[in-house]
Amino acid sequence: MELNLFLFSIYDEEVTINILLELLKQVTQDIKTDLSESGEVYIYCNYFLICIEKDEIDNINDIKEEHDMDVNLSISIQVFNKTFDVGITSLLKFIGLIINKLQGDVLLLENFSPEILKRKDDVLFANIDFNSEYYRFPFNELGIPYVELKI
Repeated sequence: MELNLFLFSIYDEEVTINILLELLKQVTQDIKTDLSESGEVYIYCNYFLICIEKDEIDNINDIKEEHDMDVNLSISIQVFNKTFDVGITSLLKFIGLIINKLQGDVLLLENFSPEILKRKDDVLFANIDFNSEYYRFPFNELGIPYVELKI
């Protein structure tokens, strides 16, 4: 499953990446990182791959306009099929930690649409009608309060 996470961070890119790594270590210890020639940062674990896209300004500007969000960081996520159940649960725990740590808007999309999670004006909304092809999202794994919406 391909997901896109957009968020706002007051920190510079290096500090934000280090924060994300520290938060991910609270979910899983099996973490590897890599830097591509084009500057993307890849973070691997047993359950998913995260790509922090440094130069995705066009995507970010589109998201700002389409979803009325104040975001400045684009993260692509690939949840592995072989470990999907554990992976999606671990990912939501990780996203909950991110939301607790970083202030500002957050948006989680499946392949750029539809909205799965959205934090705007310090209120977190979860699209309880969202179903992947095979799976419902366990939003309770976020570990934080959210408002259920049917988007």
